[in-house]
Amino acid sequence: MKTTVTDAEYRPARLSELAGNPFAEALPRPLPLRDFLKGVRRFPKCTEGERHMHAIERRAATERLRRCVVPTSQYPEIYEAIYSTILSGLVGRNPVDPRFVRWHSDLARNAVIREATSSPTLLLTGLSGSGKSTLVESVLSCFPQVIRHTRYSGEPLQRSQLVYLRVDVPPDASRRAFCLSILDAIDSALDTNYGTQYRKPHTRLGDLETAICTACTAYGVGILVLDELQNINVQNAGGQEALLNLFDTLTNRARVPIMQVGTPAALRVFGNRFRAARRAGTAGVVELERPVHGSEDWQFLVEVAWRGQWVKNPTPLTKSLDKTLYTLSQGLPAVLYRLVALANHAAISEGSERINAQCLKAVYRKQFGLMRPALSALRKGDQGRYEDLMSVGEWFDTGGSRGSLHQIFSRANAAKLGAAEITELRRRIEDAFLEANLNTQQKGRLRKLWRSLGLTGEPGLSDAQ
Repeated sequence: MKTTVTDAEYRPARLSELAGNPFAEALPRPLPLRDFLKGVRRFPKCTEGERHMHAIERRAATERLRRCVVPTSQYPEIYEAIYSTILSGLVGRNPVDPRFVRWHSDLARNAVIREATSSPTLLLTGLSGSGKSTLVESVLSCFPQVIRHTRYSGEPLQRSQLVYLRVDVPPDASRRAFCLSILDAIDSALDTNYGTQYRKPHTRLGDLETAICTACTAYGVGILVLDELQNINVQNAGGQEALLNLFDTLTNRARVPIMQVGTPAALRVFGNRFRAARRAGTAGVVELERPVHGSEDWQFLVEVAWRGQWVKNPTPLTKSLDKTLYTLSQGLPAVLYRLVALANHAAISEGSERINAQCLKAVYRKQFGLMRPALSALRKGDQGRYEDLMSVGEWFDTGGSRGSLHQIFSRANAAKLGAAEITELRRRIEDAFLEANLNTQQKGRLRKLWRSLGLTGEPGLSDAQ
């Protein structure tokens, strides 16, 4: 994302706990729904004149589909969640408050901070190809990334404020690589040199973490967005507890709100018990849903994507074509856009200059070789073999975490269950009811097991929760 910079314009804070806080008062007001949707959408423009351009130019134009943003019904929810998380995280982080200055000094010296505080965290998860990164980038584009402060209430305030910091977690990332990615993101936004300064063999991990905390505090980072969280290599990162401690350091010690974005496989980061996932979602856990065929979200997506026909003989979107597009893409926006783009290429190259069901199926068979087994699994409801294609509930059910249903029933099938084993199973079942997004069938299986163990009452909270 391109860094956007603006000079501070202060508006009195509407929340009393943020009054007199220049970081909060420099934020833009929340956008009305109509303005928000208009601001984030990016539809592929395709004119009649372009359909008669050279084949090379038309093939190049299909890249607009890759950059397409269609705000589905969950976009406003994420915008509101991010905005409220930023506001909540700025409470107690006022750069003109003497207590903030002392706290920042203690952080830089790595001194013990006795005040018990914690910033909110937010977890966004969804299938690979469901558009998580596009959604987050689109929502963040509604904010300036950097706000420059010079004076506040007549007094000098030379400060750059980072409203958000987005970090792509490197593939197979270790804790050191992860920390350096955060520092590199700060450098990219502010033209600083933290990455160079700390990218030395002898630099300790503790020093890296202190540098992140100090920098995030100094620049008033409103929210740290960690995208592709499933890329973290838990073993290389020193284990689950070390990772959780790093997140806790950021939210508790530096008071930086965190938004973690990834496929359900990212849940492995949060420890051996599903309860640990709560540490990733104090401000909410949102699962980006795959559009269902016939839903308003799917209809919106497919109609916008179908506008991108750079062939000389564009065809209308019929019910049959709609069904074909859904069957082949399984409702995943990234797959849908790629399918339509490649169908354009095929129709142009072959000279038919028309995209029909036959063309779409031929492109799918020829161009989607590596993806077809996964899409086929989605079609058959057999996505358990693919972590990136499972919902949170499915990931939990198929053994994605040690606290999963798979593990619970494996333990229950042991040859002998003593009092200690039954107590452990009780704890795991209650934890599942409290912390996992179980469906009706999963709840029924667990209740049956609960009764077979001789346990009374209801596991976890009541269904009225």
